[in-house]
Formats: sequence, structure tokens, C-alpha cells
Amino acid sequence: MPGDCPFPVVHSKGGLACVSAERKVYCKPMCNEGQDFSFLRRTRVYEECSAATNNKWTTQYVGGNKLAVCNTPISGAPSAYFPKDQDCLKTKSDQDLEEE
Repeated sequence: MPGDCPFPVVHSKGGLACVSAERKVYCKPMCNEGQDFSFLRRTRVYEECSAATNNKWTTQYVGGNKLAVCNTPISGAPSAYFPKDQDCLKTKSDQDLEEE
């Protein structure tokens, strides 16, 4: 992670798609198919950590590096989910899937 940003917690029923640019880190929580977020994420699809956020994640969870929890049937943005038969580990281990 660039700067002094801590590593975010990756949920066991999902993963994170992260990118860094201009000394900022953006992470987009994603749930595995059949799982959902414990709160609606339609307008807040990514979290940020940078000097502007005091090197803390802009998460709705208080006092930590947890960006999301996947478990409850609520509908988030369609891009917030891994495709069927594909989870975070499978995506990272297959370069063709990662490019999609």
C-alpha cells in the first residue's frame, strides 16, 4: 500500500479490487455470487485511503480496516459482484479473467 495506508481486511465471502494512483489507494469491495453486502452500496462502490483521509479508509465501519461484509441479501451495484463460478482467488490466478 502506498504511503501510510493500512492493508484493508478482505472478507472471506468476497474480495477487494484495489488500485493506487497519485498517492491514493482505492479499493472496491466485491462479494462472491450468492452473497451480498450488509448495507446498500449503490452510491458508494469504492473506499479511499490517502493523506486527505488521514491515511485511514473511508469505510462505514468504525475504527478499523474492514471495508465491507458479504452475507445479507441486499442489492448493490451490479459491478460489485464476482461472476458465477469466479471468486477473488480465481480471478487473481487467471490473467484472462483479471483483464475482464
